[in-house]
Amino acid sequence: AAAGFDSKLTTRLRTARMHLGSAERLPVWVYLQERATAARGTPAIPTTLVSPRSLQRRAKVRPAGRLVDATDLPLDPGAVRQVVAVAGPVRQRSRWLNAVSVDATRDELDAVARLGCVRRVDLVGRYRRNGTETWGEAPHVPPPAPPSPRAKPGAPPAVQTLDYGSSLNQVQLIGVPALHDQGLSGQGVLIGHFDDGYHRFGHQAFASMQVVAQYDFVDHDADPVGGTSEFIGVHGVQTLSVLGGYAPGNLIGPAYGASYLLARTEDDAS
Repeated sequence: AAAGFDSKLTTRLRTARMHLGSAERLPVWVYLQERATAARGTPAIPTTLVSPRSLQRRAKVRPAGRLVDATDLPLDPGAVRQVVAVAGPVRQRSRWLNAVSVDATRDELDAVARLGCVRRVDLVGRYRRNGTETWGEAPHVPPPAPPSPRAKPGAPPAVQTLDYGSSLNQVQLIGVPALHDQGLSGQGVLIGHFDDGYHRFGHQAFASMQVVAQYDFVDHDADPVGGTSEFIGVHGVQTLSVLGGYAPGNLIGPAYGASYLLARTEDDAS
C-alpha cells in the first residue's frame, strides 16, 4: 500500500485515480496523526473547549472527571498547514474525525499521503440519485383512523387537551399526548436537525418554532433554505414539521416546545 493509505483503501483510491486526469481533482478526507500539540500538552483537557450546554448534557451520562476527552481537542494547525501547502485549500474541517477534506490531484494525493502528520487518506463518500427517479406529488392516502385507547376497566376515557388534527394517530402510537398533558413538550432541549434544506419554512406549522442557529453546509452560507427549486428542502420541512411543528387542528409534533439548530447537509442536486 502507498504510504499513508490503509491497505483496504488502496484499491478504492487506485480505481478512482485510474479515471482521473493529471489535472483533475478528487475529494478526499485527510486524517491527521495528532491533535493540537499545545492543547495536548496541558495536564488536563480544558472544559472550555466545549459549551456549558454540552457539559451539562454530558454530565447526565459521564463521570464528573471525564466530561471532555481527546476528541474535543482542536485540529493541529501545523498539520493542517502542511496539508494545505501540498493540496490547496481545505473544503471542510472535522474536529470529531480529526481530519480535513481537500480536492487533490493524483500527484497531490501521493504527496499528502507521504506527510508525517497524515494517518490515512480516504475518499469523500458520494451518493447519487437513480437517474430514473422522478419528482412529483405523492398520491394522497387518507390517514388511518386513530387506534382506540387502551383504557383500564372503569377508567374515564382519555381526553387530549391539544387538537392534533390528522397527526393524532402518529403521536398516539408513541404515547405523546399523555406527555403533553403533563406539560412535557421539549422545553429546555436543544435539537440539531440535519436534512436537505428548509424550503417553505414560512408555513404556519413553524410560526412558533424557536430556531437558535442555522447554517447551509452545502452552499456554505447562513441561509439553509437551499436554492429556489420547489423540490429542494421539501424533505427537510417535512421531517422538521413531524418533529416540532405546531399547527393546532392540523399537526402537532412531539417536541414543539424545543429549541432547534437547523443545518442543510444534503444536496438534492446529487
